[in-house]
Amino acid sequence: MTEHTPLAQRKYFKSGNLQLSYLDFGGDSRQVLVMLHGYMANARTFSELAARFKDWRVIALDQRGHGWSDHPPGQEYAREDYVMDIWNLVQSELGGQPVTILGHSLGGLNAYQFAARYPELVSSLIVE
Repeated sequence: MTEHTPLAQRKYFKSGNLQLSYLDFGGDSRQVLVMLHGYMANARTFSELAARFKDWRVIALDQRGHGWSDHPPGQEYAREDYVMDIWNLVQSELGGQPVTILGHSLGGLNAYQFAARYPELVSSLIVE
């Protein structure tokens, strides 16, 4: 592939007692795409795809227990925990603005559950 993969900046935020990580691929656009990876993957899964969204700000979350994000000390992997992590990301890091969410596998399940609970925070939803 000849296309250049953008350098992403790794950032962190708090969700409850956990420190979660995400990759910010930058961009000044008000159009924000949040990418949620599948089970046993991480935010880097989307590095090549992020390069194709030149007119967007792309954020790829390391969901709890994956990548550079903390692992919960107990069994806090309920759907509500994942949904609250996405809510905290949108509120604390993205100013509470509506976002487009792309989710793959586990990320797809979390994406549509988030959209169902917080439709005012989702402008578009892509589940693959």
